[in-house]
This record gives sequence, structure tokens and C-alpha cells, in this order.
Amino acid sequence: MRLTACSQAVLLVLASIACAQLAKHTPQHTEKSKIITVHEGTDMEAAVSPDGGTLLIDVQGMLYSMPVTGGKAKQVTGPLVEASHPSYSPKGDWVAIQSYQGGTFHIWLMHPDGTGMRQLTTGHGDDREPMFSPDGKTVAFSSDRAFRGSYDVWIGDVASGTLKQLTFGENDEFEPAWTPDSKVVYVSFPRKIVEIDPVTLEQKTIAEVNEGRIESPTVSSAGRLAYIHLRDNGHSLSASNLIIDGNAFSTKYDDAFPFPAAWMSPTSLIYTANGKIVKADLVAKSETEIPFAADIKVIRPVYRSKNFAFDSRLPKQALGIYGPSLSPDGKQVAFVALNQLYLLTVGNPVPKALTHDSFYKQGPMWSPNGQWLAYASDKGGIENVYLLNPKTGEERHPSPSVTTAQIFPAWSPDGKWIASQDQTGTTHLFDVATGRNSMLSPATFFPGRASFSSNGKTVALAIIHPYTKRFREGTSDIVTVDIATKKQTWHAPAPFESITTRTEDGPIYASNGKEMAFVMDDLLYTVPVDADGIPDGKAVALNHEVTDAPTYNHDGSKLLYLSNGRLRLIDRVTKSIMPVPLILTWKPEQPAGKILIHAGRLWKGMGPDEEKDVDILVVGHRIASITPTRAAQPLLMSG
Repeated sequence: MRLTACSQAVLLVLASIACAQLAKHTPQHTEKSKIITVHEGTDMEAAVSPDGGTLLIDVQGMLYSMPVTGGKAKQVTGPLVEASHPSYSPKGDWVAIQSYQGGTFHIWLMHPDGTGMRQLTTGHGDDREPMFSPDGKTVAFSSDRAFRGSYDVWIGDVASGTLKQLTFGENDEFEPAWTPDSKVVYVSFPRKIVEIDPVTLEQKTIAEVNEGRIESPTVSSAGRLAYIHLRDNGHSLSASNLIIDGNAFSTKYDDAFPFPAAWMSPTSLIYTANGKIVKADLVAKSETEIPFAADIKVIRPVYRSKNFAFDSRLPKQALGIYGPSLSPDGKQVAFVALNQLYLLTVGNPVPKALTHDSFYKQGPMWSPNGQWLAYASDKGGIENVYLLNPKTGEERHPSPSVTTAQIFPAWSPDGKWIASQDQTGTTHLFDVATGRNSMLSPATFFPGRASFSSNGKTVALAIIHPYTKRFREGTSDIVTVDIATKKQTWHAPAPFESITTRTEDGPIYASNGKEMAFVMDDLLYTVPVDADGIPDGKAVALNHEVTDAPTYNHDGSKLLYLSNGRLRLIDRVTKSIMPVPLILTWKPEQPAGKILIHAGRLWKGMGPDEEKDVDILVVGHRIASITPTRAAQPLLMSG
């Protein structure tokens, strides 16, 4: 017996070791806690109290308080607050923070010890990077709450909560800070720092770079400007430096974190870089690290180990049912399981395997006449769409491609076209008869399977709709594409809601032209559509169980979906839901023989240590021994 890939050997080693350990240990349902003390941080921020005596630092999503000279840090916020970007009020009695508690970034106020927490901003938009004004009456922050496709700078009144928008540019505008005379400076992405008068809204550029990007401006009481300049080499960040008055300050720290430096005086400030908290003296041109120790409590639930029945030869029920597709007559279901394509007749729980090879398969979908199943396979070296006649076994390869993948096939209503997506997220159309290929929709991040409207004029897709260019936050919305003009139109499934996943959760049109179905909040919804397939009404839930992968029969009277790995069929007239029984079993393989693996490096999965240059003898499906490599020993496989 010989393995053909080093990855197979590594997986076998790890699986064997893991199973051996599981056999030895049977943890109970308990929790273990451990204190981890850190002396460095990743992307942490430091804020200085007005009296100069205390630091608030952000470590792993929690705020800690410590003397400005360093030492033991005291935790003041818990992990569920997910606090960051602390900013002291001028009197030091309040701290503004950015918090993710509740599932959206908002600005909160708290006392420096973490008590008295209250929320300053609300709503669906993300509010970030607060900074107290010199008079303590307002907090400047950045937000996408205007939903114009970019971040803007806002200010909030501390007493009343009244908000005012200061910037309205197309570029992302963020990370506000205050000048001593109560102007606001902010980043105009990517390379400018702009000053704005919050009363007149007059603006002027005060700093600009030619490459990379600028982050985190702050202004001293004497008007000196500090910011972080992040450079890149064309592929990734190569350095980030603290810039003061236009010049790089440090020659020692080249990984300055993108957070505002905290001015302690006109000639000294504190910033974070290279995992450290650093105090910079601008007169002496020196830098001193401020030592700290922060304790992080880690709670690890320990569960009773699953019995994997490693030596069992008994049949097991297949649990992973992928991409079920209801036939046009509603009598059969095609799906992928155990890496094969199966056909299930509704009412007969035992499916028939349609394929028997070892190649990857994905996304079966019936042709409108029920004659063909389109599915994706990598049998040709790259994923392509193949057509399979489930009655005769005949197979076709309508649009061969050796450079571009084809996944998630979807038929046009007349059966003449198939839409699919490639590895870049571009949606294509190809002619089933000629194989002629054209682009339908440009590349996006992992769009959902396409679906054709009943009149064949429109294709609907689930596509990520980011709120801004700055962050990934957004919703998975429905996009309709006019096939003739390629014009795209966005449609929210519901305000501020998302299609649950963009792969197999719709939208999918009913062939009767009346509605489309999709999964939202893990439930099955439908929404009425007009003659061209444009959503035209409010989405209505059809069930109350976790749902995936809806498909219709030819007249839209039946709707099939997956729920927790089980098939369900809903009657659109009576609204009744019935299970579709499925019995599909498999037997574990029990390999025999011996395999000798030479491993240059081996990690057993326990502790930090590795072993080097070892021979791993596998007998059957267990590791029999791990010994130092003997050069004269014959190798059955080298990895």
C-alpha cells in the first residue's frame, strides 16, 4: 500500500494520534479556566488620563488600567463589551469607547473604572473611533450611518445624544481628533489629513503622503500633528511609522499600530508599536518602553469525548446532504453526498447512486424538461459543468474550459442557457448547444447560485453589498441582472437583513413567475415578483425551522429544502410541510498493511514541541511507533 501525497500522510498521522488520545481520555462536562499573562499586545491602543497618571490600554478586546509608568494592569471591561478606542474626557471622569456589544459598533460612555456605562449612539450603522472634544461636551466619531457607501465624521452631544454630520465626501472619512482650538482633524482615505471647522464646516488639507496610507492623526496642545504612515511594497504592508510634523520619528519601531498617539505634553507622547507601549521624548529624541502585565482569563469548556468508533465496521447514516434539487415533476430529488451524485424518488427512502468515481462533485440542478442534471465536477482537472441523463447514464460536457472553473450551474427556462460562476466570482452564461460563453455579472466575493426569471429576461443572484469600501460589513442582498443590458439592481430581502448564505440559500425563482424563495434569518421566505422577476412586495416566512437550499418544481406548487440535514417538502397551496425520508448509509474503511512515513517535522498535537527526522510506522489504521529516522531503512513513502 502506498500513499500518493504528503498531505495524506500528515492527515493520517494527526488522525491516528488524535484517536489514540481520545481512547485514553474521557473528559467530563466541566469547565477549565486558566490565567494567561501577556506583556505584549497586537493592535492595542493606549490612552492617557488628563492628569498624566493613568493609561487605559486595549488588550484582546478588553480595556485595562495601569500606571503610566507601567506595571500590573487591572481589567476594567469584560470580553462581551468588546471595547476599544478609549478616549478620556478633559476632566477624566468619563471615557468614550467603541463597543460591539449588541452586534453593532456604537459609541458608549463609561467611568474610567468601567462603571456607569451608557450608550451614546444607536441604530443600524457602525459608529467607531470616538474622541472627546476639549470642552468635554461632544464626542467626535466616524460612522457609516448615513448609508451613502462611505464613512463620514460625526459629532455627538454628550448630554442630549444629538448627532451632527460634519463630512459628506465620497471617500471614507474617519478617525477624527480635536485641535486645541476645537477644530476636528480626520483621515480622508487614503492619503490625506483634513481639518474641518465643526461650526462652519470649512475644510483644509493639513497633511498628505504620496504612497501607502495615513491613519490616526492627533494634535498636541501646541498644535503639533502626529499620525501613522503605513507603507506597502505593492503586495502587503512593509512598514508603519509614527510621523511627527511630517517626519518619521523612530528608527527602532517599524510596526506602529494604527491608533492615535496620546500626547502627554507638547514634547512627549505615548504610542503603541511592535507589541509594546512606547513613550517618546521629542526633545531628547528618545523612546522608552513602558512595561506592563495583563492577566487574561481563558475559560475552556471540556466535553465528554465523542466516540468515533474507530474500529467499527458497522454502517453509518450519511449526515452531509448537499445541494438537493427537486425535479420538475416534483417526484425526484438529486443531491450530493459521500462525494457522489444521488437520485432519490420521493416515497422511496433509499437513493440510487448516479456516479461512482472519486472526483469532486457539486451543485446538481435539473433541466426544465427533467431530462438532464447539470452538476460540477473536477474530473477534467478543473471544475466544469457536466450534463448527466439520470435515465440512460449519458453524459455531456457542453462548454469545456481548462482555465476557468464552472460551479453552481443554473438553467434558463427554455433550457438553452446555463449560468455558472468561476473561481473569481464572475457569473457566466454559456449556450448549451454550442458552448459559447459570455460574462453576465462581474466578479464579486463568492456570489450565490444564479436563478432565471420565468420569462428568461432576468437573473437573480445573492451578492455581498458592503456598506463602505473601508470594512467588510454589509448585507447579502438580492441583485437582479437584466440579461440584455447587463444592468444590475440591488434589492434588500428586508431592511438591514441578509440572505443567510450566498451559496445555496437563494434567491431562486418559482417557474410560475409569481415569487422567489430565499433563506433569511435561517428561515424560508418568499417574496412576490413582477413579470420580469423584480421583487415586488414584502418577504413572508413559510416555516419555523433552520433552512437551506430551497428549490421549486416546474409549476412552483412544491418547494424542497434542507433542515438540519433532513429533506422537507412544502406544498405552496396548503402550506403543509412533510418530511422526505432518506436512508443512505456508508461503511468505514479498515485499511490493512503497513506504511512507513519519514517526517522531517512532526507535531503530535500536544504541547509546543516538535520532533524532527522521525519514522512513523502505521499498521492498519494506527500508529505503531515513532522512532528516529534510520537512513538505511527502506521508505514506502517520504513526506
